[in-house]
Amino acid sequence: MNKKKVLKISGAIIIVVIFLFVLLLILDISSHPGKKLYNIEEELLNCNGEASCYINVAANSKDYTVCSRIVVDVNQTLWRNYCYAEYVRMTDSIDSSICENIIEEDVHRRYLKDSCKNSILRNKNENILQKAVEENNPNLCETVFDSSEDFNKIDQCYYDFAILVDSVEYCDRIKDVSSKEWCLIKVSNNLKEEDCEKMNESRIDNCYLGIVKLKLESGGNVDSSFCDKISSSMEKESCYFNIAVGLNISSLCEKVNSMSKPGCYSKIAISTKNIDLCENILDKYFYSECILKLS
Repeated sequence: MNKKKVLKISGAIIIVVIFLFVLLLILDISSHPGKKLYNIEEELLNCNGEASCYINVAANSKDYTVCSRIVVDVNQTLWRNYCYAEYVRMTDSIDSSICENIIEEDVHRRYLKDSCKNSILRNKNENILQKAVEENNPNLCETVFDSSEDFNKIDQCYYDFAILVDSVEYCDRIKDVSSKEWCLIKVSNNLKEEDCEKMNESRIDNCYLGIVKLKLESGGNVDSSFCDKISSSMEKESCYFNIAVGLNISSLCEKVNSMSKPGCYSKIAISTKNIDLCENILDKYFYSECILKLS
């Protein structure tokens, strides 16, 4: 095959490839009537120089260099720096070099740069958490990036992982006692009474209430005497209310406060289709609603 034929064939292949690319692009746009190509120049023209508009264009186009096109004058110097920080936050970027575009001229700009760097760390940690859940590998939490903030990022990762996979097993990996207790209460799928008794006094009531709700959600039976273990009057009444409504025990409605009592009787009356229970409701609105729903 001579050189001219090779060139002709190569040229033909290039034309076919370009044609197919354009055809696929047309088909994609036609299959999404509301979709159009994002034209940065056109969008910036519509901004009329408004800095906040440039930030949205940068984020929507996934092009942080748009921030550099904000006109810098006395009023706009902060906006350009703010644009870089907002871009990172809005796009979940993990490119730390973007933050280096923020010029530290004063305390406000130093704050923006720190905020930008913290957003990068947060985005990286969220990616690690997502990967840990997808691969069911909690050990990845040990690789998260820590910073100078008050709480431990590794503990936070284990906390979020335990909640996302709904398992108290991973709460035990949390070093901070308070965070571990909240993790146990939040997940509580295997929480036992003895676990509550080991907790800080301020957490015990929430722990007991968590067990009650868990048993009711799983279709189990709960003795109302369990509520007597709760010292806080608010959590105790919530305990009685949940058991009353969950197990349709109308007598327990008398143990809740006057604000919750009408709703307690109404829910049980409707659930059991027992219109006689509506007579226990003194509130006119709830009484009428109860009667109407069962008439």
